[in-house]
Amino acid sequence: MSRAYFAAFHAAQALLLTEGQRAETHRGLVTLFGLLLVKPGKIGIRFGRFLANLKDDREAGDYEAFSFVDEGKARLALDEARAFLTEARRYLAALPGTARS
Repeated sequence: MSRAYFAAFHAAQALLLTEGQRAETHRGLVTLFGLLLVKPGKIGIRFGRFLANLKDDREAGDYEAFSFVDEGKARLALDEARAFLTEARRYLAALPGTARS
């Protein structure tokens, strides 16, 4: 869960940099991502949900005394992280002046 979240976390930070912003906290990352990328329609709303879900799951796994992650939940987290990274790559590749590969 942690690795899935941090993959999305770093991608989201990269996307925020395109807006001249950088989040200082994990909650701030989710908030800024929503305000600067999801709300104006630059990134689909589902990616904001994915980021929030991954953050919450990571925090539960890292900080709750009794946290359990079954295979289905782990697979869902991996699927959401993969989709998030794919969308981040698409967004970055479409920016003006970005080399497309």
